Amino acid sequence: MLEAIVAVGLIYLIAIGKPGFTLSGSNLLATNGFGVHSPEGYSLTACLVAEVALIFVFVIVILGSTDGRAPKDFALLAIGLALALVHLISTPITNLSVNPARSTGPCCGRIISASVVALGCFIREFWVNRESKLWVDRVTAKTTTL
Repeated sequence: MLEAIVAVGLIYLIAIGKPGFTLSGSNLLATNGFGVHSPEGYSLTACLVAEVALIFVFVIVILGSTDGRAPKDFALLAIGLALALVHLISTPITNLSVNPARSTGPCCGRIISASVVALGCFIREFWVNRESKLWVDRVTAKTTTL
C-alpha cells in the first residue's frame, strides 16, 4: 500500500507541473466513490452491487481459465479481456480498480471523509468476493488455502 501512496504523490507532482492545474472536484485522483464521488453519480447500493458482481465475474474467469482442464494458451487472453470489460463497465460507475492498493493509495493521499467511507465499503466488497471464491471452490469441489 505504501507504493500506491507514493505513486499518488508522483502523479500529483506530475499534475501540478501543468500550468492552471488545480486539485479540485468531487473525485480527486480517480478514487473509488459513490454518490457525488462517483463519476456518474451512482448510489452506494448501485456501486456495491456493480463492484461485487463485476469482481465475481472476473474471479470466475480467472478460476475457469487457470483450471487444469482449460487450455493454457488462452488463459492470458481470457483474463485480459475480462479485465478490460470489467474496467469499461465499472469506470463510469465507481472508478473500479480491481486492485485494493490502487483504491487505497489515492484515498490515503487525500483526507476526505466521504473517501474514507467509500474505502470501508470497497474493502468489504473484496471480502465478499473472497467469500464468493471460497463458495465457488466448495461448489466445484476444489480445495483452497487462503
